[in-house]
Amino acid sequence: MKDCFWELNDNNVSLNNRKTLYEINHGPILVSRLDREGKLVQVNYNDPSTGIATQKILGKNLTHFCLELQNVNKCKYHLKRAFANAQKEVFQLNVGIHQYHISLLPEIKSSNKEIAFVLAIVYDMTKEQKVLDQLVFHNDKLSASQHSLEMVQKIAKLGYFEWDSSNGIMYCSDQQYKNFGYTPQETAPTVDLFARRIHPDDSAIIKTMLAQIQNAEYSESEFRVLKSDESVGWVYARLNAITNQQGCLTKVLGVTQDITKKKQEEYRITKTEKDLIFINYVNTCSNYLNRLLINDYPLEYTSKALSEFGLESHRVYCCFVIQLVDSMGNAGKTDPCEGDTAEIKQQVLIWLADKGHDKIWYIDNKIILLVSLADETISTKQYQLDFAHQLTQEIKKRFPALRTTIGISGSSSIPFNVKDVYEKANHAAIVASADSRPQIVHFDDIGLYEIAFQLIKDTNIVTLAASTIGRLVKYDQHREGNLLLTLKYILEGDSLKVVAKKLYIHPNTALWRKHRIEELLQMSLDKMETKVTLMLHLKIWELQHKTALEKKS
Repeated sequence: MKDCFWELNDNNVSLNNRKTLYEINHGPILVSRLDREGKLVQVNYNDPSTGIATQKILGKNLTHFCLELQNVNKCKYHLKRAFANAQKEVFQLNVGIHQYHISLLPEIKSSNKEIAFVLAIVYDMTKEQKVLDQLVFHNDKLSASQHSLEMVQKIAKLGYFEWDSSNGIMYCSDQQYKNFGYTPQETAPTVDLFARRIHPDDSAIIKTMLAQIQNAEYSESEFRVLKSDESVGWVYARLNAITNQQGCLTKVLGVTQDITKKKQEEYRITKTEKDLIFINYVNTCSNYLNRLLINDYPLEYTSKALSEFGLESHRVYCCFVIQLVDSMGNAGKTDPCEGDTAEIKQQVLIWLADKGHDKIWYIDNKIILLVSLADETISTKQYQLDFAHQLTQEIKKRFPALRTTIGISGSSSIPFNVKDVYEKANHAAIVASADSRPQIVHFDDIGLYEIAFQLIKDTNIVTLAASTIGRLVKYDQHREGNLLLTLKYILEGDSLKVVAKKLYIHPNTALWRKHRIEELLQMSLDKMETKVTLMLHLKIWELQHKTALEKKS
């Protein structure tokens, strides 16, 4: 790969040809972003050995490089196709004695689905191409030297085959078997044997290649293969046809190369770019949505603004507020092996987007997910709970360092009001995090918490609730008691026997605690009015502290 690279001088850029061949390196020599005019608007990576000075080529277009006119036209042709078709373009570029493999990958904006730039990934394939040419055009020499063939295969993972179409006889090298996931020479080579391993979605590529060699000197392309271990590999193939005097096809010579690692590297680069663009997009949209939630804009204005997110006022949505903390309950670092919690949360956002959820935001350390409920069969409360349970299980499986709590709003009204549906889901999420038992809470099930959320806006009521519950908290702290949890179980309607069983204490101890609570609060726990008041005070106190009452032995 390092035998040919860009050389810069004060006026232009030229290709520097070198005769020394190095070991094959499947990494790219140049990764850049191009606009519609072929201008390099960003250079993300270049091989240090190329001698590229990024600042000198940044902002330059294809004409700045000393390429032949036909090569410039070829680059412009494929660049234009990448923008027009929004599809990947792959082509080879011959520059002197060197050959480059170029992939153009359109970057589609999430907001308007338009293509702003194309990511260009350039590989130097000079050495590999020399091997291919040697195999295809000097087959007689290779057959005379088995040792040379084995060395070629070892270096470049190249497989070679000959297919005599007149009698159906095929010869294959050992590497040809390996490229398709077979054990060498274990099975007699046939066209059908290798065709079975072609990925079903790429079978048309093979048909096109076979059709092309009828009229062309050769045909080449890349396609996927299914290995015996069910993994997916990538193969580059080049076919040459040999015809008789009548022009009829008599033999096909073919070369294949395992390019799985190269494709994986290419995917990693594009996936990283795509994820970065997505996270930036989510952050921008989240800041915008946050303004809509905290300000009292007219509903008409909000509906118009939400249309930019693809939300329609006549649709019914359900909001899920997802809170993620590490398994130890901290918002900071997880175990060193697990990495930073914030980075993992970004991965959760990307994972949700990959699952097809495009209505995602990230506000106040919480993920907001809106799901459209298209018909009655999925708009029920049970469906919403099942959906949240499935999400929780999948997140736990993929991100074991995180603990997940989810609040569910229920179905939105028409016209859609994002502020109302978010508040419902957020209240349910707060209740889910304020109680150690439920991980998923539906707004319809928050009970007295709904009243507590309204009362918590009154500072006098909050002060009164803190004073009432605070007496029990203070007693428990100084006496190492458990009056607060005892009160919680009593208010839930448990008998003293059940309370004693839950706390692993004698019933007489439970009775003593009841009397002690009444004494401290100057209230009778036998009165319904007192119970309702204390239940509201307890809910307000829990919301203020956002913590669960933990059971103690």
